[in-house]
Amino acid sequence: MRGLTLIELLAIIVILAMVSSVLAIGLGSASSVASIQSFASQWAGMDGRARLMSRTQDLDADPIIMVASEGRVALLRHRVDGHDEAVVDEIHSPRGVALRIEGIEHQWIDFDRRGCTPDYKLVLKLHDVKRVWRVHGLTGWIEEIGEGGTQ
Repeated sequence: MRGLTLIELLAIIVILAMVSSVLAIGLGSASSVASIQSFASQWAGMDGRARLMSRTQDLDADPIIMVASEGRVALLRHRVDGHDEAVVDEIHSPRGVALRIEGIEHQWIDFDRRGCTPDYKLVLKLHDVKRVWRVHGLTGWIEEIGEGGTQ
């Protein structure tokens, strides 16, 4: 019966270090996906609230808009009388999540009196993880279309 030599012990430590680093990278990616999915769920809830508010408000009420800017998404009543917008609701993206709205020329969404919007895509990216959702403006249906947004 012989013990492990110093070289064999060093080899085992190196192998364990490599395995643990691979696992840590994998867990970091899973955490990124979870953060993105959680924020997308919050976005979907806010989109639904905006559509419902637009359909149920008085005809002379201020229109509803959803504005995306640096880590913050706000649901606003756009004041047509020139006063500041009234914040109805707001959510904050997790640290490091890049948010982009595609399919419209600006980073806000206008909801008409029927709760409809133009079709658009929500693109979220955190580190090397990217997810894209298509929002159908007429119905509010939201579907994840993958990682690249080319579908």
